[in-house]
Amino acid sequence: MTKMSKIPTLALPCLVLSSITACLNAAPPALPAAPQGKREMRANDTRSTGELVDLDRLDEKFGLTIATADGRAEYVEGERFTVNISAAIDCYITLIAIDPAGEATVLVPRPGDESAQVMISHGETLTVPSNGAAFKAQPPHGLTRLKVIATTEPLVLVASKDVGKPSDRVRLVIDSVKRLKASGAPAGSKGVGIDTGDVDEHWATAELRLITGKDKSDVAKRRAEQNRSILDKLRLAEPEEADAPQAAKERPPRLNTKPEASVMSNPDPADEYRERWEGVIRAMNGSKSIGTPAGVPTGTKFVAPPPVIKSRVEPRPVTDLLVVRRAVAGSKGGPAKGYSTERVPLAPAGSKAGPMTEEALKLRIAELRANDPTITTIIPNRQWTTFAEPPTNPFSNLQWHLHNDVASDIDVNWLINAVDVIDITPALVGVVDQGVHLNETRLSRFLWTNSKEIPGNGIDDDSNGLIDDVHGWNFASNSTDLSTDDTSFNHGTYCTSIIVGSETGKPGWFWGIESNGTVIPVACMAFDKESGTATGTLENTLQAIRYAADNGAKVINLSLGGSSSELDIALLNLHPLFDELEQKGVLLVIAAGNENKDIDTNPVSPASLPRPNTIVVMAIDPSGNPGRAWDPQTKTWSQYSNWGRNTVHVAAPGTMILGIPAVDQTSYGDGTSFAAPIVTGMAAVLWGKHPEWDVATVRRAILETVRPIAGLDDKCLTGGMVDLDAAMKFTP
Repeated sequence: MTKMSKIPTLALPCLVLSSITACLNAAPPALPAAPQGKREMRANDTRSTGELVDLDRLDEKFGLTIATADGRAEYVEGERFTVNISAAIDCYITLIAIDPAGEATVLVPRPGDESAQVMISHGETLTVPSNGAAFKAQPPHGLTRLKVIATTEPLVLVASKDVGKPSDRVRLVIDSVKRLKASGAPAGSKGVGIDTGDVDEHWATAELRLITGKDKSDVAKRRAEQNRSILDKLRLAEPEEADAPQAAKERPPRLNTKPEASVMSNPDPADEYRERWEGVIRAMNGSKSIGTPAGVPTGTKFVAPPPVIKSRVEPRPVTDLLVVRRAVAGSKGGPAKGYSTERVPLAPAGSKAGPMTEEALKLRIAELRANDPTITTIIPNRQWTTFAEPPTNPFSNLQWHLHNDVASDIDVNWLINAVDVIDITPALVGVVDQGVHLNETRLSRFLWTNSKEIPGNGIDDDSNGLIDDVHGWNFASNSTDLSTDDTSFNHGTYCTSIIVGSETGKPGWFWGIESNGTVIPVACMAFDKESGTATGTLENTLQAIRYAADNGAKVINLSLGGSSSELDIALLNLHPLFDELEQKGVLLVIAAGNENKDIDTNPVSPASLPRPNTIVVMAIDPSGNPGRAWDPQTKTWSQYSNWGRNTVHVAAPGTMILGIPAVDQTSYGDGTSFAAPIVTGMAAVLWGKHPEWDVATVRRAILETVRPIAGLDDKCLTGGMVDLDAAMKFTP
């Protein structure tokens, strides 16, 4: 095969070749000779070659890049530039230009001239054009696309003389390949065909998008128009007019025949439980066993956990973006998970530091998206926190969420099913949080063990890229450390203790929703003793969710998140991970958050994700009110729970919920963080009873059997709280 000696001088509508001489000065390394003539096409050749020239499909089979030599993507009329092309393997190159009107012109090689084939070697860069020649921007202006196709065998475009101008020839080639049959060029193609050689799937494509204009002002205007177009396609552009009020979503069927529960206020059941536990603290001098009479040896200490988050403090500003691309074959972890993630600076190099407005963020995302069409989504790598309201006083709590003897209608109806629940082996649960205390004996029997990993041998036995992940992994510290020291509060430990627990006859033990379950603890949050906060990045959280799902978790508890925007939610929703979770049938149970706001209009991530495999949970207190916390200084109750008629699905107990904050400690906690694990445990129990159910049926069993509560009708989609007894009797 001979090299290309000259680039054909073609009149591009918006880019012209000027003073073009030889593009390559030296013969490139030899590649296999191109096949002579055409050969019989196979079915997979037809598919592969059809995708090659489909200008809206840019899948890569190996690494390929195209960029301007000066790194710019905008040019004023008359400005000149060259482009650089590089590939991860030795290959043949075809370069096509598509003007603003959609007309395509072959730049490399010349159509019909096999002697003009261009080869490029791995590790080298091909400059087009070369020897001082350059493209020049000229009308018509707007978006111009330079598409490069790389193949391991020559891609030969064949056209007869009567086809017409070069752009017509390329258009017919594109159309004909889409209709290509085993016999060669299809009927009606006017002699236009394609010889693929042995292309098969050994190809890649890349695209460079440039904006040209008459002057700088015109370029800026056209860029803005193009950004708007991209945002429209991503459903991220602002509407032309103010949105109409959000219509109320249709409620799930209400199959629970019990009458609507009324909120009690006089006397307030929350006060009754608070006073009970203040009495426990006074009588036992700070320690007491659970559910045992006076005189039984003391068990674990009742303590108030340190503050987990300051829920109304704004998180730190975003400094980087997560760019998610379809994975390139051969890249680390690519084929397994179908995408790759890269962190890039929020602001372009050289720009002034400082907060970025949402409009500027949109344009930055559009800029990155426009120049790399392989990108699936770009998401601000925001900081997420655990959703637990900080306790402010030293009393603990009875397990009223399982059996409320003050307001009998306000519990999850667990007690009457306790015998059945004990015999069920629930579905595997993932708790994506702060980790767990591995040394806590009340929980150790419930923790998942990776049977494919040999403990302590320093080897990645299961080849998942993580060494000695015996009980889980900490993506915040990239280690096996699933907790800080045994005395520090661990939000993940607390959530886990609500889901699983048993042996209440022992000092300090109490019931979990499951008594025979298993939990995969995955850390994405780090606890800082000095500030008393547990925080983590979106990137770490997504990695942790994937880990739990990949290891078999059917239900994943997410008692975390942060204030967000519609833009953040739209971008996050485009992440392929959430498509994969739907396909796997994984249920995500998500806390609604603790800012006392309507998240229909004030989004919270990830609770506001519009996915059919989620259950978003708000909190209620022992009286049936939206979750309230006691302030010992003002002697008043104040609401913390978020709500949302369309976004939040259901309510569950979240105030004064008993749990384990650290090794050998027992306490209470307030927050939607502690409401979500109750629903997580219910889902796992239902799936254990009915392993044949899919995620949609489990979700229906929970949402369609809620117990309606007065006052929740406009707070969540179902207008009520979860009812395990009714859900256990659900028939699809």
